[in-house]
Amino acid sequence: MTSSWVPEQGESHAALLDEPRRALVRAGFDAIVVPTHRPAARLRSSIDLASRTRTPLFVLCSGRAYKEAVVKMAARSGVEAYAADIPSGDPLRVDFRTSANDELAAANLGRNPDLSVKRNLGLALARLLGWKKLMFLDDDIHGIATSAVAKLAEALEGHSISALIPVDFQPTRRRRQARCFRERQRHGSPM
Repeated sequence: MTSSWVPEQGESHAALLDEPRRALVRAGFDAIVVPTHRPAARLRSSIDLASRTRTPLFVLCSGRAYKEAVVKMAARSGVEAYAADIPSGDPLRVDFRTSANDELAAANLGRNPDLSVKRNLGLALARLLGWKKLMFLDDDIHGIATSAVAKLAEALEGHSISALIPVDFQPTRRRRQARCFRERQRHGSPM
């Protein structure tokens, strides 16, 4: 036998709920940009991250990195990847104030650093393609969780920069370069 009695709810808590300020969407990046001078095999972590986050990968190559090798390796992992070989020298023909800084030049041990050129190319590409969120990833960073990528992308909602700072970061190369610079200064050696 069924009853005609219908339970009644007391005072509702519905008034305490708030509408979301923005739609809940999966936070992500339009692309992961990796400036590199290392061989394609050193990009396994970057390719893996692009695969796990389903984010296109854009690699700017110089030195021992070649676009064909990068694209081929990414394709084997099913990653949408694009790469460009960046010529040595000053392909942008832009003079940055930091390019003339003696301390920065010494820290690079006389090499022609093209990291800033590659990052600026990444920014220009993003603007041309209408990308709003870009993740720059150094080629020697690995072990990034997909949840960290989502948090970084989400942090860009309402902000122009978000950063992931490695806990165990040991800047041995930078310390070695700084020590070399100090030694050169102390002994009056040319750079």
